[in-house]
Amino acid sequence: MSATKKYIPLTLVSLISVLYAIYTKDREVPFMFTDFQLNTSIQLDYLYNSLFKIKHIVHYIITYWLGLYAFGKNEHKKVILYCLILGLLIETLQAFVPTRGGALTDIAPNILGMLIGYASFTVYQLITN
Repeated sequence: MSATKKYIPLTLVSLISVLYAIYTKDREVPFMFTDFQLNTSIQLDYLYNSLFKIKHIVHYIITYWLGLYAFGKNEHKKVILYCLILGLLIETLQAFVPTRGGALTDIAPNILGMLIGYASFTVYQLITN
C-alpha cells in the first residue's frame, strides 16, 4: 500500500472526531460557536471521574493503533504527539460550543487510551514475533 493511503484511516477518524466535538446535538443549529469557555479546574474528583469515560479511552486506543499504521510501527513518539495534539484541539474546539464544553480533565482518559494502545501493541508484537 502506498505511503499516502496509510494515512486515510487515521485522517478519517480524526476528522470525524473533530466534527463530533463541535456538533451541538441540536438539529436546528448543529454547529454554533460562542465565547471560549474551557474548564481548567483539575480537582481530584473530576480527574478521577474522567478516567471512566470509556468513549475517550476506546477512541484513543483506536487512534493510537491507526497512528502506528500511518506513521510506522516504531514511531511511538510521533503517534503520542499526534494523539496529544488531537486531544487538545478537540477540547479547545469544544470550549467554543455552547452545548459541549472543553475540559482539561478529558485529557486524562485520552492518555489512558494511549497507554492501553501502547501496551496492547507491545503485547501484540511480543506474541507475533
